[in-house]
Amino acid sequence: MTPKFPDPQFVQSNGIQLAYYEMGEGMPVVLCHGFPELGYSWHKVLPQLADAGYRAIAVDQRGYGASDRPPRTEDYAITELAGDVAGLLDALDIEKAVYVGHDWGAPVVWNSALLHRDKVAGVIGVNNPYTPGIPSDPLELLRAEWGDEHYVVNFHNKGPDDPDSSDVKFNANVEQVFTGLYRASLFSMKDFQQLPKEQRTLRMEPIVFNPDPPGELVLSKDELAYFVAAFEKTGFTPGLNWYRNISRNWRATKDLDPNIHAPCLMIEVTGDPSGPPGCTEMMRPYIADLEGAVINDCGHWTQHEKPDELSRIIVDWLGRRFG
Repeated sequence: MTPKFPDPQFVQSNGIQLAYYEMGEGMPVVLCHGFPELGYSWHKVLPQLADAGYRAIAVDQRGYGASDRPPRTEDYAITELAGDVAGLLDALDIEKAVYVGHDWGAPVVWNSALLHRDKVAGVIGVNNPYTPGIPSDPLELLRAEWGDEHYVVNFHNKGPDDPDSSDVKFNANVEQVFTGLYRASLFSMKDFQQLPKEQRTLRMEPIVFNPDPPGELVLSKDELAYFVAAFEKTGFTPGLNWYRNISRNWRATKDLDPNIHAPCLMIEVTGDPSGPPGCTEMMRPYIADLEGAVINDCGHWTQHEKPDELSRIIVDWLGRRFG
């Protein structure tokens, strides 16, 4: 029987209140979620790490769940997000931790290894690889390559006060966001890669509002209810504001030493365009101590689709690298 997900605890970190959920004792492992997710996204992984002898800590990152939601777009820049996790460790009197990140949590943990090197014992990226060395503003690169319909560009073009924005549409249809997005087979990578380029523009709203969504919903009734209740309280704007900082994030990190000196593990999956097969190899010039692992027949929502396999890979690597 899976242990009950722990109640939130709270710390003051980097000028805001952060909620976190903790199980186990031992070496600290901090788990960072993406969009639209919560610390709860790790509820099937947290007890497995705890049972393996680790202090597992899942965070509601700023803007999400029970954590504070600062009002300004720039409050969600990568410098703030990385500062939150570093401040959490300070508040808990933790010198160093292994950082684990999925989706938007992955840029948080990869960049923490640059911005707060002294806090990072190791990094595990899930689905989303480390992507340094972008030559110019990534927003403009996306716009030039894919046009205004690409979901990230669209989030920038239509801010939260625009009546046609994703903020307004998602906030009015919270349950549909999760029943539309949280699917096991949002994409077949093979089919996606064979589409004409103009059809490979990733757009989020058509996925959310697809009347006949593909694949199986990866959330149970209780999990769906948990996410819906949380986002009915917070809305989606804070999470969308993470996307609205990609230019600011690039400017903040482009002149840093891009080499990560902590040991790292990149966990690829075979069915997610955000981390295409082989992306681990592209990271090797920047990470001397890098291992790769692959989860087959898995899409974007790895903690829900393959939680046991994900946990086994993490625990195996932690055991070999940190004892």
